[in-house]
Amino acid sequence: YQLILQSTNGITRNDVWGIRSVNLPNNVAPLEKVTFYFQLQAPNAGGLYQCSWIMAKSSQPFGESTPSITVNVSGEQTPVSISKNNSEFVGKDIPSTLSSGQKYNVYVTYKNIGTSSWLPESDYKLGIYSEFMNISINNEWRFSPIGLSQRVNPGESHTFQFTVVAPAPGDYNLQLMMMQGSNYFGEKGNLYTTVNNEGTKNKKEKKNKKNKKHKKNKKHDKDDDNDDHDNDDKDD
Repeated sequence: YQLILQSTNGITRNDVWGIRSVNLPNNVAPLEKVTFYFQLQAPNAGGLYQCSWIMAKSSQPFGESTPSITVNVSGEQTPVSISKNNSEFVGKDIPSTLSSGQKYNVYVTYKNIGTSSWLPESDYKLGIYSEFMNISINNEWRFSPIGLSQRVNPGESHTFQFTVVAPAPGDYNLQLMMMQGSNYFGEKGNLYTTVNNEGTKNKKEKKNKKNKKHKKNKKHDKDDDNDDHDNDDKDD
């Protein structure tokens, strides 16, 4: 399943915007909604362009397309400055469904598209993005910023591996971003996932089983005591 470019100026699925299709960020059950985040590159030639998107399965469109919008592209190109610190979110590996309270390994890859090398000793790291530096978000996932284990030169990519503990049940977008010190830079990584209560449920079931086993053992001990008393009475 993908979101595909339906038509631009009457040409179906061309690449004038620098992209033809966008993969699903996560599994989508019936009646659920999904939001796609992606970047477009303006066409080289100026003019008015129509842009419309539609869902597809194996390249076969289905359902209702997005409203067609008209974009006015200027023929003048503005030089793009490359900042010293810049990053591109390349990919992620996280289950689409988690169980509350359980630990999970997560893999996130970022590419250095700036002009400076990322050095472990220069306090480059991956952190959870929060507009207000909200520490409670880190605690919610039991996450601490992940430092680099090696040098990452411009043009190179690095994969971060870390562990999170799934928070309370609900739908989440765990946003990650590269940092130097306390400053964010580059592209945000969106990790969409759903947390259910299976982990909490399993813990309660284990606790109940343990309590039942404890009560059962106590009952056996009591029965054994009664048998001992009966035997004593018979001896008398």
